[in-house]
Amino acid sequence: MAIRPSNSASRPGFPVHRNPHAPRPAGRPGSQPTLRLVASRPDYPAFRAGWRSLRNADEFEALCQRHWLEPLQALRHGPVGFTAQLPGGIGDPLMRLVAQCLPMRFDIGGRSGAPAWHGIVESLSGDDDSLLVQARGFSLRLAASRIGSAWRVAIPDTEGLRESMEIFDLRGAPLVSIGPAPGCRPDERWTFGRLLRHALAGSPE
Repeated sequence: MAIRPSNSASRPGFPVHRNPHAPRPAGRPGSQPTLRLVASRPDYPAFRAGWRSLRNADEFEALCQRHWLEPLQALRHGPVGFTAQLPGGIGDPLMRLVAQCLPMRFDIGGRSGAPAWHGIVESLSGDDDSLLVQARGFSLRLAASRIGSAWRVAIPDTEGLRESMEIFDLRGAPLVSIGPAPGCRPDERWTFGRLLRHALAGSPE
């Protein structure tokens, strides 16, 4: 089945500042001062420091919201070694992950989206335009024509780095997040991350 990204995710807003010196409209004594939207440049060094100092990966979305960063914007400005765009797309790393029979989770709509399914993928097939992921009770078609970019992401957690592959559409909206399934053994999480790092380096496996 084709999966469409969710449009219901909350988007961090800009602060509203009140201008105390704004003129009041004529004929309306006592009216409220004018409200203006002021967009401030995010403090990227502070965001990167906050990312590196995380100890709970579930707090990552709150960190992005505090710095007014959308998901893709956060990855583009993340600390070196914690985020990088996969130069060859999702095909090769996903095939290697499936070949290792690693338990994986697929969250539709990105990290904060719905946890659609987790388990071991039984079949991965593809053609020139798409990849079809299949398992018992689960089917997901990833169309290349809808994918804008894919990223390897690593977020500090109590058990080390929580690594995932984040896929975005052509407009930069989150499509799918793929990571180790809940309950994975430490060696399985390590293998998942190692395969993503190989995809970054273009190293043969």
